[in-house]
Amino acid sequence: MKVLDSFKELIEDEPWLIKYCSRIIPIQGECESKLDEIKYIVMNLSHIIKKSDTYRITVEKRQSSLHTKDIISKIADSLS
Repeated sequence: MKVLDSFKELIEDEPWLIKYCSRIIPIQGECESKLDEIKYIVMNLSHIIKKSDTYRITVEKRQSSLHTKDIISKIADSLS
């Protein structure tokens, strides 16, 4: 998250330095493509989300037999 803050400052001060970078995605955890492992990682990161916060679950996957709706519902159930 500190890297994102640095990028924000860089964009404000010198936006031309990163003009070819269209997207920055912070990775806070990694696991195999198994629902139980995904749920475990989410539970470990759930302290970041406050009760009053709203959030969105977006899944970007390739070559996986898991269905996006299954992943989203498993994550949402573990956060509530």
